Amino acid sequence: MCLCVNCVKASKSGIVEAIQIWMRFKQQTQLNQKCSAAKRSKLRGIPKLDDANDAGTKNSVHCTLILTEGDSAKTLATAGLGVVGRDRYGVFPLRGKVLNVREATHKQVVFVTCEPMPSVAYVIIECRS
Repeated sequence: MCLCVNCVKASKSGIVEAIQIWMRFKQQTQLNQKCSAAKRSKLRGIPKLDDANDAGTKNSVHCTLILTEGDSAKTLATAGLGVVGRDRYGVFPLRGKVLNVREATHKQVVFVTCEPMPSVAYVIIECRS
């Protein structure tokens, strides 16, 4: 019975409400940090990505990411960027082959794994939106 009396006293004093407000504030702060709308100027942790100089800035709307089939095609694309400029064009080489699902069987679509696709999705969706 002593425990119930203490609970009633604590709830009347406003301590419980203060703790709940503080917990909501902390949760919102953590959510804001995870889902920040701030764009990053340079991506880290994606190997072989040569990002555009304007990527992640206010001019990122005008940027283009060139996807190539392998490192040798990336070298050719990078050489071409010497003429056009690196400000609005980035290059990312894909490893392996991307499956053309239009002509693939159901078994191929279900069991195929393509390693670079999560990286491409991260570059396009997470940091350029």
